[in-house]
Amino acid sequence: MVQRLEDMRAGRKTSTLNSSSIIPSLEAETGNLLDEVPELYIRASLEMLSALEGLLGEEIDGDTLLYGMDAKFYEPKICTSRYFETAIPDLFLIGDCSGETHSLSQAAASGILLGRHLALDLEKSNHSIL
Repeated sequence: MVQRLEDMRAGRKTSTLNSSSIIPSLEAETGNLLDEVPELYIRASLEMLSALEGLLGEEIDGDTLLYGMDAKFYEPKICTSRYFETAIPDLFLIGDCSGETHSLSQAAASGILLGRHLALDLEKSNHSIL
């Protein structure tokens, strides 16, 4: 994603590069970087650019292009067994809440693995689900 500095500072959600004096060097969709990058990092970047302007003694061109990548920020991992059981007996964490899986396919696979494990345990103990 790419956004013009002037548009970001003005709080505009989108940028148009048609009137920009700077030609993009990377292929990217225009849009709002706040949709891709945590606000803390946006604020820090704007503060750094402001400090740089102070050091340079001039304003950074509003057509300056700021790039952000689509990234996922992961939560801390919670310790679980091979079958996603926590230190609390019979409490299992799968998918994003475990911090173990990082994609939809991994989350789905963890659900299948746990389901098979629980079904096998149930079969071994001769208990019914009801």
